[in-house]
Amino acid sequence: MAWKASHYTHLIPLKDGDGVVYNGRSGALVKLSPGAFDRCGTIISSAPGGTPLSPEWQDDALFAHLVAGNFVVDEDFDELAFIEEQYNRERRQSQFLLTILPTFGCNLGCDYCFVGKKRGGMDKTRQDQIIAFVADRFASNTFPSMAVDWFGGEPLLALDAIDYLSQAFLDICARHDTPYSAQVITNGTMISDRAVDVLSRGGVDRLQITLDGLREIHDLRRPSKLRVISSFEQTVHGLHKVVGKFVIRLRINVDSTTLPTRGCCWISSPSRAGLVPIPASIRIWPVFLRSPRHAHRWPRKSAQSMIFKRRISNG
Repeated sequence: MAWKASHYTHLIPLKDGDGVVYNGRSGALVKLSPGAFDRCGTIISSAPGGTPLSPEWQDDALFAHLVAGNFVVDEDFDELAFIEEQYNRERRQSQFLLTILPTFGCNLGCDYCFVGKKRGGMDKTRQDQIIAFVADRFASNTFPSMAVDWFGGEPLLALDAIDYLSQAFLDICARHDTPYSAQVITNGTMISDRAVDVLSRGGVDRLQITLDGLREIHDLRRPSKLRVISSFEQTVHGLHKVVGKFVIRLRINVDSTTLPTRGCCWISSPSRAGLVPIPASIRIWPVFLRSPRHAHRWPRKSAQSMIFKRRISNG
């Protein structure tokens, strides 16, 4: 069998002569010693442009590993056609997912918000256009499920739009025998009894709510635009209305401003934030953030901004 170097193989040199070989199609990632990395580079570069590799390389002990990781592939294998077919297959089998911003408006003035000064809500014409779009997609496709992420701004400022669209989506999914679910990314300050009712009837089963620490830190980072109301107290009050009714994901943004103040120490002691301890898991995502109010980028080698998400189980 004749072999060629994969178009998606990348050689990444490390310190002290070590190196990593990575294949973007298969996802294979292998760290090699200096000698093995040099041999790998020689093999891969010996036949550029998809031309066949010399048969003599197949006797090298490293070659079998290159085959296993798809770093080299069959000469007749069309990688691009394979990726296109894989993409189309995933599209046919994946859920129908929409992210909808019913409003750009927000009642908080978070210092790291990327929405900026955009304003305005979604009018009825645009809502009907979205419903028509969804109906058209279902008329020509079969989906295993449909999911909607309600985003903003603060989406709960547009409850009427969420209610109207949700009922339409539920009706379309019912006619096509397709499961439907939704989540809301909210600051938690606008959670009212009516909001709970609208979301429950609208197929929402998850909420992502942000608390950036205890009151003094949270109110500093996420102040109410009214300036006379504690957004922290509003959020905690809202949490008490939804815990046990939805899956709650608490998001905590931690950076060099809040870490010295131990602004996230309540993660291990939720009662300090006025929350009842309930089963939860914690995940950490480092992010590199460019704040619109602070024109600098955090150093890549020392992530000073991390997102903590506390997933609270339902019931």
